[in-house]
Amino acid sequence: MVRVARDAGKRQQDRLFNKWGGAPTTQLLRHRNTHFDAHTKERFHAVAERGIGKVMPTPQAEAADPTAADELYRAATKWLINQTRGDTKRFGLVFKENIAFGFHRNAFGVRWLGASVAFLCLLIIALKIKIISLSPPYASLTSFSQLDPMAALALGVSGMMLIAWLFWFTEAAAKRAGFAYAERLLESCYDLESPRKTTSKKEAESQQ
Repeated sequence: MVRVARDAGKRQQDRLFNKWGGAPTTQLLRHRNTHFDAHTKERFHAVAERGIGKVMPTPQAEAADPTAADELYRAATKWLINQTRGDTKRFGLVFKENIAFGFHRNAFGVRWLGASVAFLCLLIIALKIKIISLSPPYASLTSFSQLDPMAALALGVSGMMLIAWLFWFTEAAAKRAGFAYAERLLESCYDLESPRKTTSKKEAESQQ
């Protein structure tokens, strides 16, 4: 089931990125995007240039050929992902936001399947405890007062899951998670601007 959700999420990701105007990281790296100020974006571009060995587009070059500029931004994103993937302690925020985005993307991918299952469970429980019926009278609100705790719990959980699938696992939620991950990924450039200094054994002893 996890693989099914992941595959569905990946298929939705491509469609969503096209609908949003590009991957969140690609959008945030564009000069014409104003989420980050120009000076911060300049730092991101400088780190990316050193990482991929290519010169990032100027605003004029980006305007003249947006497709070529996006290719460089995608390359920079892949490099950043590779740099931050292995060290979940150093890049803890990136790791957490990546998990959050993957969860919301995959949940959105199977949203209607989940909502259908939740609705079916709700319907079966309601029929079983005679809140609704296939024959007249079709509904009996008085049955609520006779519910045993387990039936009430099952009914409540199914109802809450249906609400969650319809109103929480949405495209908007996936988009917020995607851009939050993109922000943390790009902000990892601060930590990648200069190599981490390692303290030798001799230096450590001299500091004691």
